[in-house]
Amino acid sequence: MKANREDLFRQIEPPPGGAERLSARLAAAPSPRTSLALRLTAAGGVAAVALAAAVQLHERFHPPAPAPGDLSDLSASPEFDRLLGREPRPYELTVSV
Repeated sequence: MKANREDLFRQIEPPPGGAERLSARLAAAPSPRTSLALRLTAAGGVAAVALAAAVQLHERFHPPAPAPGDLSDLSASPEFDRLLGREPRPYELTVSV
């Protein structure tokens, strides 16, 4: 069955009142400039939240390193007595069964 070429390309009239409804919808739609500004604002907000979350996670799992030369916590450890030239501290050995 061969279709008539004129049937394929015939002009169709819009539905009654369709052109008026379309122009009203286009007039009520936000302008592309407003839409772009809204998208950029939303993208900036998402980026700010992602950056804040990344900083919080980094600080939680990587605590700040002690300042160079700050051995206050380390030098008090009894494990380093021999390395630092101090006499080992006596301690009592206990065994629990």
